[in-house]
Amino acid sequence: MVSMNQRDPWVLHRLRELFGGSVSKVKGRNLYGWTIYGALADGFLMTIYSWLSPWRRRQAAHALGRT
Repeated sequence: MVSMNQRDPWVLHRLRELFGGSVSKVKGRNLYGWTIYGALADGFLMTIYSWLSPWRRRQAAHALGRT
């Protein structure tokens, strides 16, 4: 699973268009969330991997089952 929260939902809707998943308002907060699961999440992580920080790369590798 990959998730991301933002105050402005525009980028989240764009991610949904490109990679799938869903966008919803976070209950009780002024935030919107994008969530993606399974093979779609794996594809997203592999696509952005080269732009991630070392810390996020470790997280992505763990999520992809490569650690």
